[in-house]
Amino acid sequence: MTEQELKTLVRQSVSEGVEVALSGKDQDAPESNFVKKKDAAKLLSCSTSTIDNLARSGHLTRKYVGKKGLRFDREQVLSMAEKRTYYKSNPTT
Repeated sequence: MTEQELKTLVRQSVSEGVEVALSGKDQDAPESNFVKKKDAAKLLSCSTSTIDNLARSGHLTRKYVGKKGLRFDREQVLSMAEKRTYYKSNPTT
């Protein structure tokens, strides 16, 4: 590896590290697999009360992550958003 290639690699690594630090997210951290209740509600276009109801009914899996509090599985939320499985059928619409 040449000196220039090494410098480029170091710059790239530092740049990625700074981006992660500024965003407050670590893609390798297990917490990145989870979302906050507010974010889950945004993804599902519903209220946080609906998120609570989905969790109580067993449709959403909740997890307590350290001191950060309640989180929901990101993949499960995205799957529900894609399928729109959380909507109740409404015969009037």
